[in-house]
Amino acid sequence: MRGFSADTAAAGVAAGGAAEREDPASRVTKHLKDFAKLPWEVDMPADKAAAVLGSYLGVPNLEPAAVLDLDIDQITGILEETTNKGDSALEKALFSHADAVTQRFFGDAVYYRGIVEFSNVCVNDCGYCGIRKHMGGVKRYTIPIDEVVEVAKWAFENRMGTLMLQSGELPTPQRLAYLKELVARVHQETLELDMTQRGLDPKAPPPADAGELGLRVALSVGELPEEHYQELYDAGARRYLLRIESSNPELYAALHPDAMSWQRRVDCLNSLKKIGYMVGTGVMVGLPGQTLRDLAGDIRFFKEMNANMIGMGPYITEAGTPVADMWESMFGHVDKKAHMKAMFDLTTRMNSLARIVVGSANISATTALQAIEPNGREIALRRGCNVLMPILTPTKYREHYQLYEGKPCITDTAEECRKCLNARVSMIGKRLRQGAWGDPPNFLAPVAGVDVRALQQAQSAGVAGAGSAARSYHTSARSCSSAAAQPAAAAAAAAAADAALPPGPAKGSDVPRINIGVFGVMNAGKSTLMNAITRQETSIVDATPGTTADVKVSLMELHELGPVKLFDTAGIDEAGQLGEKKRRKTLSALKECDVSVVVVDVQRQQALLRGAGLQESLQESSSSEALQRHLQDSLKWEQGVLQDAGHYGVVPLLLLNLKGCRPGPDTQALVRAIQGVLDPSGGQLSLTLDLHDAAADVPGRVASFLQDGVTRSRKRPATRSLPDWALTPEASVFLNIPMDAETPSMRPTL
Repeated sequence: MRGFSADTAAAGVAAGGAAEREDPASRVTKHLKDFAKLPWEVDMPADKAAAVLGSYLGVPNLEPAAVLDLDIDQITGILEETTNKGDSALEKALFSHADAVTQRFFGDAVYYRGIVEFSNVCVNDCGYCGIRKHMGGVKRYTIPIDEVVEVAKWAFENRMGTLMLQSGELPTPQRLAYLKELVARVHQETLELDMTQRGLDPKAPPPADAGELGLRVALSVGELPEEHYQELYDAGARRYLLRIESSNPELYAALHPDAMSWQRRVDCLNSLKKIGYMVGTGVMVGLPGQTLRDLAGDIRFFKEMNANMIGMGPYITEAGTPVADMWESMFGHVDKKAHMKAMFDLTTRMNSLARIVVGSANISATTALQAIEPNGREIALRRGCNVLMPILTPTKYREHYQLYEGKPCITDTAEECRKCLNARVSMIGKRLRQGAWGDPPNFLAPVAGVDVRALQQAQSAGVAGAGSAARSYHTSARSCSSAAAQPAAAAAAAAAADAALPPGPAKGSDVPRINIGVFGVMNAGKSTLMNAITRQETSIVDATPGTTADVKVSLMELHELGPVKLFDTAGIDEAGQLGEKKRRKTLSALKECDVSVVVVDVQRQQALLRGAGLQESLQESSSSEALQRHLQDSLKWEQGVLQDAGHYGVVPLLLLNLKGCRPGPDTQALVRAIQGVLDPSGGQLSLTLDLHDAAADVPGRVASFLQDGVTRSRKRPATRSLPDWALTPEASVFLNIPMDAETPSMRPTL
């Protein structure tokens, strides 16, 4: 890899700058207003924002929400003024105008793109990536197709609209066959689900006027031959994300091995356009060697190729990668926290500029923003973004798809992620368009925008009417190949801090947890067991079948086990369509688990035996043929859970709940018979007790039982609570009490 220029935008972000002038009489009022302001609020009305932008650009009477066809010099100038010169008035105008353009094309709507990171196998050695080919310590995986399809069905039922299938790059015939089957199944099976719900024949051709059916399928699987793109399009994929990473070929070459070509990537983007995909691309902001002019070139690249989706995130280092080493050698002396905050702000300026210049593309509020700023995605949604991408990858795989350090939400389930994002969108006054595909308007009708340079020239020449900024549209998409940004002089360097911040321990919701699920038929005692584990009334206990209607997740720390995530699930034997939905959610919870506790209702089995006239067979022989056939049938649900647990690598535990059965030979024989059916090899851990027996120290026995199960699990090694730098005699350590997942956003932890 080539080296980087030290003249970089990453180093050129200085704190402070020119403040807005204000009336001294309003200073107190303004101070109180700022104190109460939420971080995502837009500070400037749209008409004033247009006036400020127009004044800067030399275009009077600029209309609010006008799309602006800015050239590279104009974009660089705006970035320079807002980034290095601290022009807060221009920055507020930039954010407000971007929000107005977003409102013009999308209103308050926000669209979901659920992501499944189905494989981290990759043949490339990109210098910044945490799953690069030669990255050490990465456990490689590829999720089975059936498991991804189940996630897709969950995404459809939770009205995601679009499913993004993402992976490392692996251009092999086997991967192509996998992808074609996966895309076809997600497309067809969610379409059939949708038609069934609408009362249509799922096997019949969809009606021409049916509108959006099933999920839109999007792919992000790297560079492929054009014929492979065509085959995947024919299988049902309609969107494709391929990040250019930098529109400057020289910077691109510095980030990638010699075998990878900037022109090859551009050719792939053009091939995708030609086939008919809605094409997304994006860049990282704050790369070593990147200048503000490079970033301005990126905006022009998006405009020239008419990008249908844009994703930009701040560059966050991943230890052990070449680019992270370069960053440390160049900027290791700066205050990293302050630097990352500056990169967050620069990224949101880039999102705003992309919205103002490109117009009606979908722009994603990326997860990396939240890695720096807890409210990062909310802020981005008020600065030009209109898309959120919740991670739906089953949690047992997520820790192996870490592209950068501090990636948030790796321990959250898909359900938790959805609920969290729903709350975030509602909090900022936006509205989720649930179930909508959200195709970008510029896919059919690209927006040309106001030619600011022409208006400037006309204004200087005194042409009448030059100050009227009319909106204009065109329908032809230009090629990507003309959009290369040219390297130029760098911005001024930032003042260095005394020392780099040492790395800290794992953050809040990203603390590794042991996932424990409780499974069984209705009224087996699952919720009673949950309350015994937590030693409090976590779940409602009632004799009414089906009391637990959904998967209930509890995050807590148990003395015997440490941080855990507990899943209390609905009864797996409930009949009807509702029961089938509950089973599907229960299966999804099972996939997330490290340990599964299968609760068997011994009293129920005893009653079923009595009803079948087989009670006496227990005295004859617990292995009699009639008894075995009966138990095989009556324990079919429990057997199914145990089989699925083995399939997904989850450690199964058997808890036989006596539920008031009288102790004696019959009960002992029945317990042995049940164990013989569910665990014929005798290799599973099991515990027999009455969960309602107050004298049996149920919580203590259950805790010991779970400890044994966790010991058998293949859970990763525990992360150290404190880093080495904090474990010295001179160190001062502030112990902060974290809040749990139910804590409202922005509540202080002190």
